[in-house]
Amino acid sequence: MQLFRNFRPALIAAASTLLLAGLPASADPVKVTQGRVELPTSGLVIDLPAVAGRSYTVSSSWWLDADKQIFNTRDVIDEFDAGGKLILGTWVQSGFFNAGGCADVLAETDLDASWTTKTTLWGESWDVKGGIYTFTGDLGRRPAVQLCRDGKDGTSLLLHYYLVDRPDTAGQAETMQAVAASGVMAAASRSYTDNRVADVKPTLRPEVRKSSGDAARTVELATNRMRVDLPEDGYVWLAFDGDGVDFLERTMPSLPPVTVEVVALDGYSCDEVLGSFTENLLPDHRPVNLPAGWSAGNGLDVDGDPEMIMCHARAEGALMVGVFQGQNRDVTHLHPVLGALLNARSAD
Repeated sequence: MQLFRNFRPALIAAASTLLLAGLPASADPVKVTQGRVELPTSGLVIDLPAVAGRSYTVSSSWWLDADKQIFNTRDVIDEFDAGGKLILGTWVQSGFFNAGGCADVLAETDLDASWTTKTTLWGESWDVKGGIYTFTGDLGRRPAVQLCRDGKDGTSLLLHYYLVDRPDTAGQAETMQAVAASGVMAAASRSYTDNRVADVKPTLRPEVRKSSGDAARTVELATNRMRVDLPEDGYVWLAFDGDGVDFLERTMPSLPPVTVEVVALDGYSCDEVLGSFTENLLPDHRPVNLPAGWSAGNGLDVDGDPEMIMCHARAEGALMVGVFQGQNRDVTHLHPVLGALLNARSAD
């Protein structure tokens, strides 16, 4: 009996909806002059270069409209000169964009006097859109460029670069020269290429600001007719349904991608359901560090993507959960959401 399939719904993260400029208000930024920093909402780990007379702040922001299933987020690296003046800004976004691939994502962004090109930087090919961005506040109109590339796993990396210290008369050639020289942009690109990510809980980090919405909230799993009280576990989850399965997609951090599939099978035991999987088995891809009461089944190869299978008995029958998170088999970070699924109540 094949219950699960790989379903990766597109995350709502259109760059054109980002309206705040500079440091998110009320966040407590990380201040450094060089070295390793974590970008909380993307999950990327980057190494900021040492530049004479240069300092950095790292902060993040996110918002959620739970009713419309709209989510957005960004990591911000601001660069300052020796006098403490903001001179450059980099925004980092990653994940599954609702617009689709990079060409469609850039088509939706809003820059005045825009131009487009393609380029190769830091060993990678990029779709590029440049022009003038209008900040709120004193910054006004400044040259800006957006670089986007698609990853092999279906995610995309979108980098925004703002030349705060230059007038809006700066042209394409000057802007692209500045991009090529950016150590921050190069570091972000390398980390995405190398899949260099950290185990972060963004909503619990002081440098991360919530603009609106709550990560901890009640969602309905429509297929299984269950109401689930999502926990304050440090992440942001969105709920989807399709083809007889409900999905919880971890939208923040966006990397590495994590998808949880849920099926409630009334009248069946876990032994019966786990034993029903006979094809495309991955016996070594079993979850580790499962909470008490959960049983691990053989992993499954779903179109080349490994899925872990686990089950918990309920009064009504078996609660089956499948997890896609690459080769990582540790489910410690999922303990709160697994507990929430066990405590779900009927939506009928």
